[in-house]
Amino acid sequence: MIPKNQHEGLEGIEALAACEHESWSKWTRWMIDQLRKGMYKRAGEFMQFNEIMEHGFEPTIARWERQMVTPYSELSEKEKESDREVVREKARIYLDALVHMGEAPRLPGKGQIGQ
Repeated sequence: MIPKNQHEGLEGIEALAACEHESWSKWTRWMIDQLRKGMYKRAGEFMQFNEIMEHGFEPTIARWERQMVTPYSELSEKEKESDREVVREKARIYLDALVHMGEAPRLPGKGQIGQ
């Protein structure tokens, strides 16, 4: 079960990082389900789940499955920082796009969030 509304009670980047973790969890669950159904396509050919596991992905998928069901608040600090980094990068991209479109003023200095 994927935790819901992990961002409630949090503020700022922590709330955004919790939302990011929730989104990642949903996408990862879908992706792993597709892998198990044999729907993974590589170079035009479908690979079976056992073939993927033979390529050494079992520890990675096991880690993802653990992280998917772990609420943001219970992730390790390293895992939380990974979500925060995604939020910072998305914020930079969104801000740059808004500035480019003339929808937001350029910030003084570098004009980048988190720098």
